[in-house]
Amino acid sequence: MKMSRFQAQVIINNNYGNPISTMESAVDENEARQKIMERYERLHRGKSVEIIKIRQI
Repeated sequence: MKMSRFQAQVIINNNYGNPISTMESAVDENEARQKIMERYERLHRGKSVEIIKIRQI
């Protein structure tokens, strides 16, 4: 299966509302969302993580 690159804007609660731009390789958008959420929830334990924009590049 072909992997695609996705770019996302992520907001982490208690980060003064500043979005973080991140990149992820995944088969589709749902997998990219899941990978990004897992990574940022692991990095920022106890803070809510929200993806505000995601697009394929």
